[in-house]
Parts: sequence; C-alpha cells; structure tokens
Amino acid sequence: MKKMKVEEVGMKSHLSKALILMLSAFLTIPVVTFAGQAAAGGGDSQNNEIAITCGDQPGNKSISGVLAHLDPTEPHTIRVSGTCKENVVIQSFDRLTLIANPGATISDASGGNAAVVDIEDSQRITLQAFTVNGGATGVVCGHHSFCHFKGNTIQGAVNGDDGVDVQQTSQATFEGDVIQFNSGDGLDVADGSSDALVSGAKIQYNRGGGIFVGLNSTLRVNGTQIVGNGGGGVAIFNSSVARFGVGRNPAHREQYEHGRNRLRCGLRTQAFCHSGGHLRHRRRHNKLRGTVA
Repeated sequence: MKKMKVEEVGMKSHLSKALILMLSAFLTIPVVTFAGQAAAGGGDSQNNEIAITCGDQPGNKSISGVLAHLDPTEPHTIRVSGTCKENVVIQSFDRLTLIANPGATISDASGGNAAVVDIEDSQRITLQAFTVNGGATGVVCGHHSFCHFKGNTIQGAVNGDDGVDVQQTSQATFEGDVIQFNSGDGLDVADGSSDALVSGAKIQYNRGGGIFVGLNSTLRVNGTQIVGNGGGGVAIFNSSVARFGVGRNPAHREQYEHGRNRLRCGLRTQAFCHSGGHLRHRRRHNKLRGTVA
C-alpha cells in the first residue's frame, strides 16, 4: 500500500512537470508572436525595412511591385537604389517612407500621361533624396494626404504640367527640395484648403510660375530661393493665404533674383499676403503686386 502511494506521488510529480512544460511551451508561442508584431507596429523593426534595386538587370525589382505586397496600414521603409522607370501610385497607405540611396532616380514610364509619383488618400508619407524625372506632374500629394518631401530634385514635367501639385485638402512639407525645369509651375497648392510649408528649398527655372496658391489654400515659406521662373515668382489667389519668413533672422529671407519673378497677390479674390518684412528683391524690375503686410 505504501509502495502504491509512493508510485502515485511519483506519477503525479511527473504529470505536474509535463503539464508545466506544456503550459510553458503554449504560453511562449503567443509572446514571441506578439513581440514581433509590436516591433513592426513601432516602425523600428528591420522586418519592415526593405532594400530594393531598380533597373533592367535580372532579379531587380520595382517600387510599385513591392508596394503591391505590403499591408498599407503598417509602417514600412523602402530603401531604393538604381534607376526606377515607372509611375508609382501610393494609395491609402499610412507611415510609408521611401528613401533613395545616392543616385537613385524615378523616371516617367507613361510618355507624359501620368504623374511619376502619385500619393492619394494617404497619411505620413515621406519621399526622400530622389531625383524625379518627367511625367505629367512630377509628384502629386492629393485627396486628403499628408506628405513630407526632403532633399528631392523634381524636374522635367512635360505638357505644361507642374513639378509638384498639393491638392484636394492635402498637406505637404518640403525640406531642402529642388523643383526645377518643369513646363508648368514649380509648385501648385490648390483645390480646396491645401497647405504647404516650404523650407530651405529652391524653386527655379520652371516655364510657368515658381509657386501658385489658390482656392482657399495656405502657403508658408522659409529660407527658400524662387528664381528664374518664366511666370511670377509667387501668385496667391482665391481666398488663399501666404506667409513668408520667420522673425528677423536673415537666414529666413526669401530671394527673388530675376526680373520676371515677383509676388502677385490677387486682391479682388480676397487673397492675403504676409511677410516679416524680409522679402528681398535684388533687381529693380522685381515687383510686389497687391498688399504685403
């Protein structure tokens, strides 16, 4: 009887250990899974950073091909090398960052019929350090999107189209970008309460104006050169607002260097222009039209 009790206790002990091991294994699996998901959600995980090389060589990829396989609700960073000949549509993404390695380009593949990069209905999208060539508009930030552009060169839009369009209640920030040699305006901020903040940029040598602001939109410009454009330097119309410069720091002065570049403020359409007294005009033929407070 005593031997049976000892065996029974031993059996219970073995069962308890086995049960503990089973529970431990069962509980460990979800913890690992959730930890991986949490890291991806934070945007810092290397699992959410993808490196691709564009081009004609076998095995190379396209930005569009990678986007097609991503969950648009999760944060992703794509680092791009090479020459991407494609028209990239970013639709309904949140927390997407595209970063160019040195020399990476995105060039129009539509024959001038589509934007090279078209961002629609998306939030917290970053485009950084690319050279964007051609297209019917180089880059569009549209349909309630929030876009951040940093260190890009956007050039060569054809058929009278603009370098960058911010439209349809979208918001965009520009940090050190160059917008040049486009057949329309350099930057259009229009189509209903759109908002753009331009800092440390160069908007130059576009066939149309440097910047157009219209239809209840807002422009803020700091430390930016707007030079050599075929139309006006900045045109503000249709109940829009433009503010130039911050405080009295000379580094934040806007420069209008060529005779055709000027600030035009459409008084009849209730536009409002404001500067901190730091609009600098280097030639007598530069003009301010309208009221600058």
